[in-house]
Amino acid sequence: MVSYAVKQWKKYGITPYVHLAPWKKKEVLSTKLDRLVSQIDELSKKGFVSLVGISAGGSMVLNAFAKRKAKISSVVNVCGRIKCGDKVFPSLDLAARGNPAFRESVLFCDESRHLLKKADRKKVLNLRAWYDEVVPSQTSILKGALNKRMPVVEHNAAIMFALSMYKNQIINFLHKKA
Repeated sequence: MVSYAVKQWKKYGITPYVHLAPWKKKEVLSTKLDRLVSQIDELSKKGFVSLVGISAGGSMVLNAFAKRKAKISSVVNVCGRIKCGDKVFPSLDLAARGNPAFRESVLFCDESRHLLKKADRKKVLNLRAWYDEVVPSQTSILKGALNKRMPVVEHNAAIMFALSMYKNQIINFLHKKA
């Protein structure tokens, strides 16, 4: 469903490449991240690259951005956890239960936020639900980025809402940063 929604962006002048990072596959984060960074390196030979991370992909795209800031013009995080969070439910340990690469991705993202300067943060759009039972709101905010709360509750509903009802805001953000 997500791949289909994003592929519809072609009519708005965006050529999407869907990069899956199978979180259930027993690989360490560095292997998953290296694959994404290699794809960014390849695509950047053709022009600018923008990244859109959905749910667990939010921390992954911000990690890639921290590694390849000069090659990435914009980043959109849709309902993704990018910080551990204090006194939140679910905790990172609970949310990443059985998925060590996801846990590692959030920890790496949380630690590498300091690498993002003010100008870098302006290239980031974070979309989060009014209430999300999977990703606590405070864990998806990046200071200095454009942080928006969507008028929707529930994790999967918020993702679909972002890719349908907020798609124009996402597309406009990507075009402005290109």
